[in-house]
Amino acid sequence: MTTVARISWLEIDKYYNLLRSQKKDSKIWEFLEKYPISRNDFKELVKRGWKVSKELEYDFGRLDRKNLKILIRKDLIPGYERDVTLFHEIGHIFYENIDNSLSESENEIIVEWTARKARTNHILLRNAINCFGLEPAIYDLPSCRAYTKIRSKSLENIFTKTMMEDLVIN
Repeated sequence: MTTVARISWLEIDKYYNLLRSQKKDSKIWEFLEKYPISRNDFKELVKRGWKVSKELEYDFGRLDRKNLKILIRKDLIPGYERDVTLFHEIGHIFYENIDNSLSESENEIIVEWTARKARTNHILLRNAINCFGLEPAIYDLPSCRAYTKIRSKSLENIFTKTMMEDLVIN
C-alpha cells in the first residue's frame, strides 16, 4: 500500500466520489458493483495457493504474484492497519487491471476505498482473517461483531463509531 494508508476516511471517500463523477464511463464502477469482495473469494484465494507473509520492512503491503504471497509489514500488530492492509492487497488481486486508463494513484484510491468498506463487514472480516490463518483482534465495532458471540443492538450502546472507525468507549 502506498501513502493512501495514511489518508483519512473522509479524504479517501471524497477522492473516490470525485473519481466516480469525473470518470463516469470507466468500467471499474460496474465491475465493483457486479463483483464485490465476498467471503468465498478468500477461500478461493487460499485454494489457489495465496498466503499472507509478514516480511516487509517499510511498505504496509505488497503483492508477490509470482509466489502467490500477500506481503504485509512485519511490525503490523493484529488490528485495524493489518486488516485494512490485507483487504487492500486483496483488492489489488481482484480490481487492479480492470481499467488500464486509470492512473496508479486513481487505482490506489479505488482499491483503498473498497478495502475499507469491505473490512467494515464483520462477516467478511472474520472470513478473511480465518481463511489466511491470522490472529483475530477486536479494535472497533465490526471487529467486535466478527469475533464475539454478542449479536445484539447492545453493541451499539457499548461502542460509538467515529469517522476513522476507531473505538470510543462510552
